[in-house]
Amino acid sequence: MNGMNLTRLWMFFILLSWSCSKKNSVDFLKNPQAFQTYINGIQAGNVKRSDGIKIHFNQSPIDESQIGQDADPGLLTFSPGLKGKLSWTNAYTLSFLPAADQEISSKEYEANLQLAKLFKDVPDSLSVMNFKFVIEPIVVQVRWKYLRVDPEKDGALMLKPMLCQAMNCQKKLWLICLKLSIVLPVH
Repeated sequence: MNGMNLTRLWMFFILLSWSCSKKNSVDFLKNPQAFQTYINGIQAGNVKRSDGIKIHFNQSPIDESQIGQDADPGLLTFSPGLKGKLSWTNAYTLSFLPAADQEISSKEYEANLQLAKLFKDVPDSLSVMNFKFVIEPIVVQVRWKYLRVDPEKDGALMLKPMLCQAMNCQKKLWLICLKLSIVLPVH
């Protein structure tokens, strides 16, 4: 064998080894059939903060004693990072609820589920399942008929709304969301 053939053979071997050892994550939303043995469905896409994310499995990855308990935080990771509670709602459902005090924007998040940590027979190509989602922003509607004259500021109007929380948020988060200041001259 000459040097050129030996070099080609060596490069082929290195490429083959690298491609076989590399673990890829597969996007569930683009290829749900790849996960049909393990995943029944996920609640993703546009997600309400109060609903969180739910992953439903076709077979139970846990034993009965883990129902209602916190799950291993390394099972489901997010980019950008999210704080919250990851738990088993039942033997077939993994749930994540974002922390009430975490500021969340309406940008796209990517979740990675370590499927190989839950099931032993997962092929390397499916060991990590990913999906993208957006947490819907908190919406506050203001009706202008509630504008009143501000007794403390001459010529200014104030808005004294009554807010009804649509979700369970801490007061600190509401104050962050409602930092609003519009000063309009009164003619």
